[in-house]
Amino acid sequence: MNYELALKLKEAGFPASNEWIDGGTNFFIDKGELVYEAPTLSELIAACGEHFERLTHFGNGEWEAKQFKRNSVIGNSPEEAVAKLWLKLYGKQ
Repeated sequence: MNYELALKLKEAGFPASNEWIDGGTNFFIDKGELVYEAPTLSELIAACGEHFERLTHFGNGEWEAKQFKRNSVIGNSPEEAVAKLWLKLYGKQ
């Protein structure tokens, strides 16, 4: 997941833990000093709740996250696709 998408999740009120940590591969700088961890795929799926139907991987490398018979979004990774689905479902617009 890239910084811009992680920031959109944070700004939209994604229900992440408020634990601040020291670094790693899925972490992003906040206010120039602290870092926060991007949500895992499991956390993203759980946050979509009963609205999450499935995740599909296409031969071209894209991933589709789908809500029951309604919304679907495409991403370059499973995390990106489910994050975009969460934003479409719950993001402050």
